[in-house]
Amino acid sequence: MEIVDIRIKHYETNYKDTIKTSHPISRIKRKIKELYKTFVLVPADKAANNIVVVCRKYYIEVLRNEIHSSNTFQATNLTEQQIAHEHLNVTTNLKAAPDNTKVPTMYWLPKLHKTPYKSRFISASSKCTTTNLSILLTSALTHIKTLIVNFCNKCYENSSINYFWSVKNSLDVLDKLKSAQVPFSTIDSYDFSALYTTLPHALIKRKFSI
Repeated sequence: MEIVDIRIKHYETNYKDTIKTSHPISRIKRKIKELYKTFVLVPADKAANNIVVVCRKYYIEVLRNEIHSSNTFQATNLTEQQIAHEHLNVTTNLKAAPDNTKVPTMYWLPKLHKTPYKSRFISASSKCTTTNLSILLTSALTHIKTLIVNFCNKCYENSSINYFWSVKNSLDVLDKLKSAQVPFSTIDSYDFSALYTTLPHALIKRKFSI
């Protein structure tokens, strides 16, 4: 709704003379808010300029089913303020105190390019209690990856064996295919529908503590 308000303000400021008196801005905003009570407007996955209108009840049901069927989430009786306070204590000890008291949220985008349609679930860490912690973790993992890349490059120089197969994007894939020494006639690609979200938290914590 903030985006809607900004665009309406821009319209009122720059196109004041073209506004029809029979359709005042207040009435348009009221209708949009009424629409928002029943439906959720979300961008289509991998097609950000295409907006999908989803029934609000169905949208919530999909979220609820994902949370209940996953081992990643646990039920709690804590309030949002209590969770935020707990996050504050932990992140302060890790020197990543938050700038915001809002807890992370979760949402999903329709994957219309799939048959049948699927959902892409996203746990948002922007402008919340775990934002700085996410930045700190990303920085640490990036540094670890750099060390691994350097180690694998050294191994390749000494043995001509490539131990590193991670890629940043599709351009890296094309470069590796062009430089491949072994001839191939066909290429297969596979997609993980659920990967990181299914990793057991206890295993992740144990590996990071080594």
